[in-house]
Amino acid sequence: STWIIRDCRFHTNVNQTIVESGSLEQHAFASSWYDVDLGWNRDLDPAWSNVALGRNGEYWPKHTWLLPVASTPVYWAFGLLGTLLFNLAMFGWVAVAGYRFGKAYASPTGAAVAVAIFLFGTAILESAYNYSADLLQVALFLTGLALAVSRRPIPAGIFVALAVVVRPTALILMLTPVLIYV
Repeated sequence: STWIIRDCRFHTNVNQTIVESGSLEQHAFASSWYDVDLGWNRDLDPAWSNVALGRNGEYWPKHTWLLPVASTPVYWAFGLLGTLLFNLAMFGWVAVAGYRFGKAYASPTGAAVAVAIFLFGTAILESAYNYSADLLQVALFLTGLALAVSRRPIPAGIFVALAVVVRPTALILMLTPVLIYV
């Protein structure tokens, strides 16, 4: 499971709690960070944790919940391997959405070349062997753009909004679909 790095472990924790208890609540994984002195956690600021403390003492994921919710059926079917399979499917989704968006501005060959350069010539390639919320964000955003150039504003807005749910930093990209319409 070498693709489970950095934040991936927290996403898989959410997958596991959804499968085992039908909930996003992370008490089974996070309580030791707050309740037990493990040595390494003695001087950590609570903001370091990857969970947020709810008003009734629950532990909720601070990382995006959309990635584990969307991928849980594949996680349930294939275990940890399902997270990699889901991620590779998202990589393919980025290719399809990018191609559909690119065809609005270039020939089919030009759009295919542009997508290939984007997928294999940028840092996004590092997200292929991962379990990446960033890749989900790109897939959702590119789908929104592809729908925007197809003059389907409501579904475009939904996909772009979902990209913002994955990572609020996507708000900086919100002007792009507006410019497509203008």
